[in-house]
Amino acid sequence: MNPYATATQIIESIRAGTSSATDWLELYIQRRLSFNGRINAIVSSDDEAALAQARAIDAAVRSGGEPGALCGLPVTVKDGINLRGLPSTGGMLEPAAAIASEDAPTVRSLRAAGAVLLGKTNVPVGNSDWQADNPVFGRSNNPWNPLLTPGGSTGGGAAAVAAGLSAAELGSDIGGSIRIPAAFCGVFGHKPSLTALPRSGHFPRGNVPNPGQVLGVQGPLTRSAGDLEALLGTMLCPDGLEGKGWHLALPQARFDRFADCRVGVLGLPGWLPVEDSILGALEDLCSLLASRGARLLDLDVEPHFGDLRQYYRDYLELLQCSLAGALPPDKRTRAARKMRGYGDEFLDAVADGLEADAGRMLALLERTERSRSQWERIFDEVDVVLSPVCSSNAFTHDDGYFYDRVLEVNREPMPYYRLSALPALASFAGLPATVFPTGRFDARGAPVGLQAMGAYLEDLTTIRFAALVETEQGGFVAPSVELLDSSL
Repeated sequence: MNPYATATQIIESIRAGTSSATDWLELYIQRRLSFNGRINAIVSSDDEAALAQARAIDAAVRSGGEPGALCGLPVTVKDGINLRGLPSTGGMLEPAAAIASEDAPTVRSLRAAGAVLLGKTNVPVGNSDWQADNPVFGRSNNPWNPLLTPGGSTGGGAAAVAAGLSAAELGSDIGGSIRIPAAFCGVFGHKPSLTALPRSGHFPRGNVPNPGQVLGVQGPLTRSAGDLEALLGTMLCPDGLEGKGWHLALPQARFDRFADCRVGVLGLPGWLPVEDSILGALEDLCSLLASRGARLLDLDVEPHFGDLRQYYRDYLELLQCSLAGALPPDKRTRAARKMRGYGDEFLDAVADGLEADAGRMLALLERTERSRSQWERIFDEVDVVLSPVCSSNAFTHDDGYFYDRVLEVNREPMPYYRLSALPALASFAGLPATVFPTGRFDARGAPVGLQAMGAYLEDLTTIRFAALVETEQGGFVAPSVELLDSSL
């Protein structure tokens, strides 16, 4: 049994009877015991409950029953998403005081589809960083290089999938929290369209749908593009009581081969640097696409969005409206004053969000709808927008204050918080985006990933693009055991 098998391969083997759900669960439990100490990816588990799930799946297979579309697939869940009987700490709460009494709707769907819930994976404090480090469970490391972060906030989940400790992960994304870890760890990740999956059941709120939960979504991380589609399909449903009246059928992918695909290659604004290794991988992929007959267009979004400065400011302001709205007014005022002290136009936008009233938030929500319509016009001309995921590959751990951190991009300083600038394009407009590995690695051994963004609710198009890239470039590559074994 191969711990790096795709989800599809695992499901097929269980259905065929050549292996069992219990076999796969025991393999991943043993992998956790052997290798998790080095990367600290999985932070809570209930092996007895998982074994009971696996045995029930095996009994259904033996009796000719229907075990579900995921048929015993071992899946981990981000700490910030509720899994019944395990803690949702957000990296902040004592585990014993944070036990979830019920599954998030997405987890409930996975369970109903026959997934076996392996456990919970590590996050940063408040699910609010592109690292995975907190005082409750400690720091997660990148499976490719323990000196590097696996990304965040679904950092533990991306590391678990890359290290063969889990077959798939359910994560969440508001500013790249699925996409950046997927790129940093060399796996596939999908940020769904805003309304495609339920968003409730996420720290710090409960399982009640909340209209104030803007920008953020839940979605899968896997070792193949086809697995993204399989997991996404099991979770497609409206949130809450809306399910009584409607269902969602995503449009089919726009193409089946590169020769029928129009690829808009995003023109990057001058104020946002990107590592040369990422731009090199992008150039190599564009050459491959051209050789396969894809139509490549240099995509200039300035006629629609200017140089993207205002777009990013709007995203940062709305993000703070959502994340900080529940804070006491005095705390928001103090935080806003600190942000304005940097003399940075984008941190001024953060301050504006901290001090925004309900009217301002409603105006920003209207802008998200307008931006979605503007993107729709762009997607009349192209099928996907190809871009870097963010400015950097995986970087060394940094314990400094979030807004004081600086990254070196091509040996030049860039404020750390701007890692969200490229992810914000899809987040602000609620668009789907799929991250895929390129098979390239930088000088520190970190994987290089890229992103395909699509039109609203056309999730299957971006996943299809990633699947075609996977076929051509080889897809996921497993890190060596030597990198994982803490005893070496």
